[in-house]
Amino acid sequence: SVVHIPSVLGDGQGGMQTLAIKATSGGMLPKELCHSHFTSLTVKNAIVDACRTLRSDGERPNIDIKDPDVPLVLALRGWNSGSYATASVYRCLSGHASLHKRGYREGSAVHKAAMKESLASGLLLESGWDLLVAAAKKDGLGAVLVDPMAGSGTFCIEAALMAADVAPGLIRQRYAEGGKDYIPPAMRWKDYTTTPDTWNALLTEAIQRRKEGMKWLTDPESTCVIQGNEQYRPALELAKSGSAGAGFNEQSITYQNQDCLNYHPPTMIPGRTIVATNPPWGLRLDTDIEESWGSLKQFLRKEVGGCEAWVLCGNKDLTRILRMKQTKRIPIRTGEEDLRWVQYHVFPPKVASPETDVAENKEEEEVFVQ
Repeated sequence: SVVHIPSVLGDGQGGMQTLAIKATSGGMLPKELCHSHFTSLTVKNAIVDACRTLRSDGERPNIDIKDPDVPLVLALRGWNSGSYATASVYRCLSGHASLHKRGYREGSAVHKAAMKESLASGLLLESGWDLLVAAAKKDGLGAVLVDPMAGSGTFCIEAALMAADVAPGLIRQRYAEGGKDYIPPAMRWKDYTTTPDTWNALLTEAIQRRKEGMKWLTDPESTCVIQGNEQYRPALELAKSGSAGAGFNEQSITYQNQDCLNYHPPTMIPGRTIVATNPPWGLRLDTDIEESWGSLKQFLRKEVGGCEAWVLCGNKDLTRILRMKQTKRIPIRTGEEDLRWVQYHVFPPKVASPETDVAENKEEEEVFVQ
C-alpha cells in the first residue's frame, strides 16, 4: 500500500510540519528489515521526498526527534519464518514517547528490572485496587497497598496515581516543553478539526481532578495508605525519586529499607489491604532468587493474614516456594515473556493453644488460603 502524504503532512501548502518516525517489530523479519533504525530511516526519506514533490518550492519537512508535529510509527510484522513482512505506518495521538512512560522518571536513572508503568497500572486494575480506593472514598474504611519488594517503586507510584485520580498522561504534560500550555501533536495536524477549546477543557478537568484527588490522598484523616519496602538502598532511592517526580511526598507513599523477612508494614487492615509485588524471578535479576522467595513466604505468613496478595512471576517453580494455594492466575504476555499474575487469599494465622505447641514445633505450620 502507499502512504497518503496529504493525510500525514498536509497538502504540501502553507507552513511545514516536523516529523519523526520509529520502528517496532514483531515476529521473525526478513534479514533486510532487521535493522530497525535503517528501516525507519528509509521510510522517513520516502515520505519527505514525496512531500517535497507536492510543494512548489521543493522543500522537505524537518525532523524533530524530541517533539515532532507528526510523530509516526512504522509497525513491522514478520510472517512465515521471516520469508516476508507487512508494514503499517501510524500517526501517534500521544506524541513520540511511548505511552507507558508517564514522565516521573524523566532525567533519572532507571532500575534494570524496572517494570513498565503501564503494566503495573494494568495489574493493579486487575487486582481491584481502583475499586478498593473508590470504596474507601465512600465509606472511609480504608484502602491499603503494600509492596514488600518495591524495587524502584512502580507499583506504589501507580497505586498513588490511581488513588489521587491523576490522568496517566498528565505528568508528562507537566514536564513537556511549555508545561500546561504544551499543545499535543494531534492538535497541530492539518486535518485536525476539533477546536483548541476542547483540549483545554479536557486538560482543565484533568488538573482539577488531580487537585481534588491529591487533597483526599494527603488529608491527615485519609484512610488510603500506600507502603513500600526495598532491601537495596540504590533501588530505594530510585523509588523515592520517582515518587517525588510524580508529585508525592513521604506522607503519600512511605518506604522502608528492610529485608522482606523483617518488614512489618505499619498499617494492615484485614479485608481492605492488597499486597502487590514483583519479586525477582530470573530475567533481569538472577541472584539470591530462592532466598528472596523464601523471605516473601515468611512475610506473607506473618503479616498478611486476612488480606490478599498478588505476585507477578515468570517461573512457576518459584511460586511453589510459597507453599500457598493460588486462588486466581492471570496469564500476561509482555515483550517476549510469558508471566503470571497470581492471587492468594491468606487466612489469618491460627492461634496456637498450649496443647498444640508441641505439635506445632515438630511440624511447620502451613498457611491456609481460601
